[in-house]
Amino acid sequence: MSQTVIIVFIIDGDKVLLGTKKTRKYPWRGYGGNLTNDSNGNMKMSIRESAPDYLPGISFDPKNLKLMGILDSFKPDNDSHIPDWATYFYKLEKEHCIGTIQPTTEMNNPTWWDIDNLPYDQMVPCYKDFLRDMLIGKNTCELEIRYDEHHQYKYTRQ
Repeated sequence: MSQTVIIVFIIDGDKVLLGTKKTRKYPWRGYGGNLTNDSNGNMKMSIRESAPDYLPGISFDPKNLKLMGILDSFKPDNDSHIPDWATYFYKLEKEHCIGTIQPTTEMNNPTWWDIDNLPYDQMVPCYKDFLRDMLIGKNTCELEIRYDEHHQYKYTRQ
């Protein structure tokens, strides 16, 4: 069974809000976390119910979340068509937010970055290939990557 992750990027014009995750090799990221389907198996409803938990200090109507893309990821020993984890990328325009994001025990340094100057060397490596285009609305994408035993990846579907 695959794990589902949602990541929300708050956008304000040509800027995006990122935070640092304390325990990660690549700390800069959008806000989000693991998701479990609700008792009825309705993932869309679960995302809308869970998203406010990942943005402490911010209130918003989850209907304003806009899906930007999906990234299915496979570990080296997975030969199946079911990903080990699926990441759903959403954006939320700042104009739909009330409040100020607060640091948590897991996420620090809420910082606004220019979309054209993101810290890709401190982000999950594959983000450099698609994140900017998703943030500016140029692309909505569905990607699949497979990692090898050296944690190198290759796209198997774009």
